[in-house]
Amino acid sequence: MSKSFSLLFIGSLLSILFSSITIAQTPDVMYETVPNIEGKWKMSILSENISPSYTLIQKGNVITGTFQGPVGNLPLTGNISKDKKVNFSAKFGGMSLKIDAMVNGKNMKGIIDIPRKGKKSFTATKGE
Repeated sequence: MSKSFSLLFIGSLLSILFSSITIAQTPDVMYETVPNIEGKWKMSILSENISPSYTLIQKGNVITGTFQGPVGNLPLTGNISKDKKVNFSAKFGGMSLKIDAMVNGKNMKGIIDIPRKGKKSFTATKGE
């Protein structure tokens, strides 16, 4: 009878231990995901007479795509974070065009760093 009691006691302890581990690993809140920004965006650069666009392809937080502007179509790469910060760049002729922005639904607002022109404010709207 003492062997049965010992095995029962050990089994109960193991059961409690494993259920505690499972509970400890289960988060109390849902995981936040990065916003979906995939699609075509039309950009307006303040103080410039150009309106480039860019098409973004998104896999998780990684962004690839094409920047379409005055120097042609340029491949771009970058990322987006859970807190809606976006940054990507496109390289051409040994230079790099860089974008840092915040996303709010179908709107994006930030700074574009244009080679030889410097940093400019911009807004962008996601098309349908």
